[in-house]
Amino acid sequence: MKATELNIEILNWQTLKDVPSASGIVKFNEDFFVIGDDSPYLFRIDKHFDLLSKFLIHPAEKLKGDRIPKFDKPDFEAMEMISESEMLVFGSGSKSPVRDVCVLIEIGEETRFKEYNKPCFIIT
Repeated sequence: MKATELNIEILNWQTLKDVPSASGIVKFNEDFFVIGDDSPYLFRIDKHFDLLSKFLIHPAEKLKGDRIPKFDKPDFEAMEMISESEMLVFGSGSKSPVRDVCVLIEIGEETRFKEYNKPCFIIT
């Protein structure tokens, strides 16, 4: 099978001043949710990149400013919508057990989450 060439062009560059780091993003209706590798929050931003809200999705006892120190961070690296109202956020798994984390987030009138340790299997 022949590999398909992928061409990418960056059309716009934006700094998210209220988000300390950004390693994952998903679109939800007209907004976006963003996670960072050293942040305990799920950020909701609008199409103009303005912060609408943030939700705590990981314990934040060891915060230094608005970041989790490198040794303690979950290293959130990826996220994906798995239904119309649920998403999964994944730690990198690069350092056990701190980064062996998966967070199931339900978006609704209230945002709810449940954190799982590796392996992360969700059975519905």
